[in-house]
Amino acid sequence: MKRLLRAEIEALRLIQSDSAGTTEVIRKRFSMDEKLARESYDVVVNAFSRDGRVPLDGVDILLQIEKDAKQIPPTVTPQMVVDLSLVEETLKEMGGK
Repeated sequence: MKRLLRAEIEALRLIQSDSAGTTEVIRKRFSMDEKLARESYDVVVNAFSRDGRVPLDGVDILLQIEKDAKQIPPTVTPQMVVDLSLVEETLKEMGGK
């Protein structure tokens, strides 16, 4: 699992640091012209985590939607559904990068 997390963290960092390369992947994968691929990259790049951590405030928003729809109990918290311990261990093993 940690190897998978390490690979995902490295991929997330590459997405952030190599806009030209990522734009080229988007262009090819979705058969877009370069301008549209770049615009697509610009729209979504900040939605990706840089280190694999999940923002608890975002999870809280999603949980609130489910609470409002009465799909989950009102007592459910982000800390109950998100466990960052493996991500934290993996980041530590990567040298705190």
